[in-house]
Amino acid sequence: MAVKRSQKTRKTARRTKIVKRSTKKRKIIVKSSSSKDDRDFGKLTLRKHINANRNANQEEIKEYEKKYLSRYKGPKTSARKSSNMQSDVDLGKLNLGQYVNAKRKVKQDEIKEYEKKYLARYKKPKDRSKKQKSYSYIIDEAKHDRKKERKEYEKEYLTRYNKQQKAKPKKKQSKQLVLELKPKRNIKQERKEYERKYVSKFKKLQKTKLKIAALEQKLRLSQIELEEPKPSTKQKRREYEKEYITRYSKQQKAKPKKKVFAIR
Repeated sequence: MAVKRSQKTRKTARRTKIVKRSTKKRKIIVKSSSSKDDRDFGKLTLRKHINANRNANQEEIKEYEKKYLSRYKGPKTSARKSSNMQSDVDLGKLNLGQYVNAKRKVKQDEIKEYEKKYLARYKKPKDRSKKQKSYSYIIDEAKHDRKKERKEYEKEYLTRYNKQQKAKPKKKQSKQLVLELKPKRNIKQERKEYERKYVSKFKKLQKTKLKIAALEQKLRLSQIELEEPKPSTKQKRREYEKEYITRYSKQQKAKPKKKVFAIR
């Protein structure tokens, strides 16, 4: 059987694993030489102290593991069940079992009595006394003449039917004649004609939509032109000519007049 480890043993095992890993990394393989120098080179050697501490820790861990295994691998003492035989010595224990058992028995007795009453009520043999058919309602009646009754009913029905027919307006043609006069329909031809009409209608709608869009564009352009009227080229030219003449006349006035000498 596998033995469960306590938290302390788990921690110690983890520590040992960590120490082993660290020692493996730190080890450097050195070839052992048979001849050792007795000279002291002044090197610092701490390996002795480290090994001593490590050995001490490992011995403590081994001792703890032995104690742990001796505790958990030993014969387990099972809890003894309390015997029915009670000792006469008063040990000072609080025993409420007597009172609890007494109350439980009382409740169980009450439940059993109620169940008996319930079953007595609902499991009685139901005596369904068969009711004898009372023939008091049967009266000696004379036999009816069905033929006479049928004839009277037919006469009444005919009188009612004639009145209804007179009240209704006369129809021009019966439904049967109308159905006979109607020719047979050729569904394929009707479908083709309908498709042609639909296509022509659709094309007309598209043309009207294009015309409406063109008219809307023209209206928008006309509105823009009305809002901002463009000046004509003739007006621009006339205005420019007027400005040029005014400038030229000013320049001519500003210049001094040259004296003209007559040659004789």
